Amino acid sequence: MFVDREQELAFLHRIATRQRPGPAQLILLYGRRRIGKTELLLHWAQQSGIPTTYWTAEKEPAALQRRKLYAALTDTPLTYTPIFGSWSELWDAAARQIGDARRVLVLDELPYAIESDPATLSALQHAWDRAFQRMRSIIVLCGSQIRVMELLQAAQSPLFGRLTGQWYVQPLPSGALKALYPAW
Repeated sequence: MFVDREQELAFLHRIATRQRPGPAQLILLYGRRRIGKTELLLHWAQQSGIPTTYWTAEKEPAALQRRKLYAALTDTPLTYTPIFGSWSELWDAAARQIGDARRVLVLDELPYAIESDPATLSALQHAWDRAFQRMRSIIVLCGSQIRVMELLQAAQSPLFGRLTGQWYVQPLPSGALKALYPAW
């Protein structure tokens, strides 16, 4: 059951429809573990009607992460996806795959990808500058490691100045529990 989160959904709906700085959007959504970030994004994606690719980074080698992301993007079995030598190669292939289509790409638990390969962010920065910012896609960077996610906004981050929106997801207010437990 999905309850509350009206402000967060309104923010995400504005992202899906706004045209500034361009139709492409690079969003940061973060908050502590187990407060509903993933459920919020999946609920919004379903409501928006925009085709969505959802991928969760895991603690595994970067090459496997890249293959799993591309498999999710192309909706193909992992055994049929190419092996990418770098994140730059993956982002180039992803940009070609998405093309001019309106699409949401959710990269959940991004800190695990950064941990396995520090070049993850700079490769995304170059892909954003070269391709994604001129496309119609919405890329959502999501994570639970608050410190890492906050560093993505810092001046030292490769993504500094490129994020078009960010939201820190707070725990549900206690009043929202009434919808979950109406008999209480």
